[in-house]
Amino acid sequence: MRFTPKSQKYLQDTFLFFHDDRGLLMGNLESYHTTGGKHSTTVYDFTGQLYCMKSPVTVQGEVRIVPTDRAFLLKNEVQYRYPGCGKGEMKLDTEDIQHNEHFDIYATDEFGTRRFLTPEVLRVFSEKFAGQELSIYIKGDLLYIAIYSGHKMFSAPYTEADINNLSFTEEYKKLRSSLEYIEDICKGLRSEIVG
Repeated sequence: MRFTPKSQKYLQDTFLFFHDDRGLLMGNLESYHTTGGKHSTTVYDFTGQLYCMKSPVTVQGEVRIVPTDRAFLLKNEVQYRYPGCGKGEMKLDTEDIQHNEHFDIYATDEFGTRRFLTPEVLRVFSEKFAGQELSIYIKGDLLYIAIYSGHKMFSAPYTEADINNLSFTEEYKKLRSSLEYIEDICKGLRSEIVG
C-alpha cells in the first residue's frame, strides 16, 4: 500500500459496502512495525479507515497525494513516512507553494495529473486538508482515500468494559462525519470540473 505510511504489517477488517452509485466501500486499517531486537517495541504507523469508490476524475496511470512532515530543526517539508517514487513514478511539484509544503504528489502520467490538479483543486486542498492525515490514490477510475483517524470503526469489543461502552449511535456519528469528509474530498477533486 503505497498511499499509507511505510510499515511491516498491515491488518484490515470491518469492510462495509454501501451499495451506492459510487460503489463506496470502507474498511479499517492498522499498520505497524517493530523496533529493537531482544526487547522489541511495536510502533503503530497508521490506524484509521480506507475508502474505495469510483473516482470523480479519471487518470491514465496512477496518482498518489500524501501528507508531508516537518523537519525537526529547520521545519522544512520532508517525507519520512510514505514511500518515495516507485517504478515509473515521478514526484511533481506545483506552482502552489502551500500545497507543496503540505502534500507530495507522485504520478506515472505527469500531463494527465497536471490536467486535473488545476490551481483551483490545489487551492481547495491546501485550504481544507492541509495538516490533516489524509492520503489519496487514484488509479484509472478508482479513488482510494486513507484517513488516519486514530481509531477503528465498528470494532468488536474485547472486554466487559468495551461491551458496556459500546454505542452504535456514537459509531454512526463517526461514520457520518467520515462520509461528509469523503464528500468534501470528492468535491475538491471535482472543483476542476465545475470550478
